[in-house]
Amino acid sequence: MVAARLRAGHPRSKRLRVARLSIHVNGYRMRSLVLLLLLSFAATPAGAQWLLLKNARIVDPVRREIRDGAIVIDNGKISDILREAPSVFKGEVIDLAGKWVIPGLNDMHVHSFGNLAPGNQIAYLGTAEAAKIMLYAGVTGFLDLFSPEDQIFRLRDAQRANGLLAADIYCAGPILTCTGGHGTEYGMPTRVINSPAEATATVTDLAKRHPDVVKIVYDHAFTMMPTIDHATMEAAVKTASKLGIQTVIHIGTWKDAREALDAGATCITHIYGGGDIPDDLVALMAKRRAYECPTMTVESDLLNMYRNPALLDRPLLKEVVTPAIIAAYADSMVMDPRSKGFFTWQAQIGTSLFRSVKKLADGGVPLLAGTDAGNPGTFQGYSLHRELELMVKSGVSPWTALAAATTTAGDFLGRKFGVEPGSIANLVVLDGSPIDDIANTQKIAMVIYHGAVVDRQALLHPASKPWTARLIDDFSDSARSTAGTAWSRIIEEGSPSTLHMEYRNGAMHVWGKMMPKDGRPGFVGISLGLDTAITPFDVTGFAGMRIRIKSAKSRVSLNAMTTGVKNYDFHSVRIELHPDFTQLDFPFTKFRQSWSAPVPWTGRDMYGVGLWVSGFEPADYDFTIDSIEFYTAGQ
Repeated sequence: MVAARLRAGHPRSKRLRVARLSIHVNGYRMRSLVLLLLLSFAATPAGAQWLLLKNARIVDPVRREIRDGAIVIDNGKISDILREAPSVFKGEVIDLAGKWVIPGLNDMHVHSFGNLAPGNQIAYLGTAEAAKIMLYAGVTGFLDLFSPEDQIFRLRDAQRANGLLAADIYCAGPILTCTGGHGTEYGMPTRVINSPAEATATVTDLAKRHPDVVKIVYDHAFTMMPTIDHATMEAAVKTASKLGIQTVIHIGTWKDAREALDAGATCITHIYGGGDIPDDLVALMAKRRAYECPTMTVESDLLNMYRNPALLDRPLLKEVVTPAIIAAYADSMVMDPRSKGFFTWQAQIGTSLFRSVKKLADGGVPLLAGTDAGNPGTFQGYSLHRELELMVKSGVSPWTALAAATTTAGDFLGRKFGVEPGSIANLVVLDGSPIDDIANTQKIAMVIYHGAVVDRQALLHPASKPWTARLIDDFSDSARSTAGTAWSRIIEEGSPSTLHMEYRNGAMHVWGKMMPKDGRPGFVGISLGLDTAITPFDVTGFAGMRIRIKSAKSRVSLNAMTTGVKNYDFHSVRIELHPDFTQLDFPFTKFRQSWSAPVPWTGRDMYGVGLWVSGFEPADYDFTIDSIEFYTAGQ
C-alpha cells in the first residue's frame, strides 16, 4: 500500500488507501487509399489542474471491484481516491451522481488514416482528425502500427511537446517487411529488410526516432505475398530487444507465433484462422509474459454486420462515422472484391477465433484490445467498443476485456493507466456499468483527458478560424511549406502508379505515371495541410487561389480540401497544359465537385490544398510548381 498525497482541505480520515500498480508497448492488415497529410495543434486541455469527481462509482480493472468514492485530480494525474468528498476543495468539483468511472480506453492496433467501406468508399480523416474522433468515443490513446514514419513521428512528437487535444498517439512508424511483402502494397513508403544484417541495421536506425514499438510482418499464411525469413525476423526482434524496444509481430500461423516468441517477441497480433491455438503455445505465451492482441473486430465484424444489420444502428457509431460510410455497409450489393475477400476470410475463421481468445485468457496470457481500424468492418474510435463486446462474447470476463483496453494496455506501453493515485487522469464517465454489460462503454457521459473535462462536441465540430496569410508555399524550403507543414504523397493502395517529388531551384517538380486499377480510375498526386490538426479555416476573405505552374503530359486538378467533404471529391478546378511557367488565378466560384452528392462551398472549412492527376486511362504526368497562394479581389 502507498499512501496518497493529500493537500490542505482533503481530510486524511476520509482517504481510501489503494494498491499501487507498477507499469510498462505495441500490429495489422491494411486495405486503404492512403492520403496522409502531416496533420499543428490545439493545446492540451486548459485548466488541467485541480478537479474533484465526487459521488463516483469507480471501476477498477486491477482490483476487479467497483467502489463508491471521489477522485482527486491534480495537474493531469490522479492524486487521491477518497471514500467521501471533502466539504472544502480548492478547485473544480463535478458531482457524477452515481455514474461509473473507468480508465480511458486505448485501441492497441490502429491504422489512423480514416474509414473504409464496401464499394470502395473511403472517409479520409488523417491521424489528427482520427485521434479527435477517438477521444470523443472515449478512446484516450491508441497505438498506430503502420503509417508513413515522417508524418506519424512528427505528429506524435509535437503532441508530446506542445499538446494536441486528441487521443494520445503511440506508434511504430513503418512496418518491417521484405521486398514485395505485406505492407509494400499500399503506395506508401515503409522499411524493407531482406537479411539479418539489414534487419539489425534498420532497427538500429529506426530506434533513433524512438518508436513506441517495432512492428514486424512474419506471415506464412498469406501466401500471395512473400514474408521475411526466420533469421531476418529473429535478428530484427533481438536487435529491438537489445535496444529496449518492444516488438509486435503480425503473424499468419501458430508456427509463426511460436518462432517469434522464441526470438523474444513481446506481442503477437492477430489470431490464426486455421485452427484453435495449441495448448502448449498458450502456456509458452503465459510463461514468457507475451501479450496477445487478437484484433477480433477486423477478423469478424464485417460478417457480423451483414448478419445483424442492427449493429449499424448504434448511436455512438452514427455520431462518429459519416452516413455514407454506414450506408455502404448496409447495402450488401456494393460489396467490392476487397470487401468480399474479408467477408470470405471471416466466414472461414468461424468460431475458432472465439475459442482461441478464450483459451488465451484462461491460460493467463495478457490480452490487448486492438481493432486494426482502417480496414473493412472497422471504424476509428467506435470499433474499440465492439472489440470489447467480442472479447466478452468469446467467454472472456468483462473485467479482463476492460483491462485489455486500459490497465493491461498501460503495462504494455509503459504508462500508468488506471484509477489509483499516480495514474494518468484519462478517464471515461459512463451512464451504465461496463461489468453488468460491456456495451455500456458506449454510453459515454463525459471524457476526462489529462485531468480536464473534454468538450466532446467541439472535437467533432471544431470552430472555424480565420486564415489571413496570403502565401501558402513558395517552395524555398524543402522541409516545410511557408504555411509550416509538409507536402504529402497521395497514391492509391496497391496501385501500380508511380509518384516522384523533387525540390529544385525554389520549385517542386512532381512526375510519374498514373495507372487505373480494377476498372476504377487511377488517383495520384500531392497534398498540403494548412496546419497539422486539420483545423477548418475561414478563407472567405480571399477570392480564390493563384498558382504559378508549368505542366506537361497530363492535366492536373487543383483541390480546395474542406472538412465538409469526406470522400476525396473536393471542390476543384482543372489546370490545362502549360509548357512554360504560367501564373493562373482560379476564383473559388469556379471550383466544383466531380461525381458525388454536392456539398455546398462555404469557404469556412478549408484545411488543405491538393494537386492530383486522375482518370480511367493510364497517363504520364509531369508538373512543376513555383508558388501557390490565396488572392483577394482586384489583387
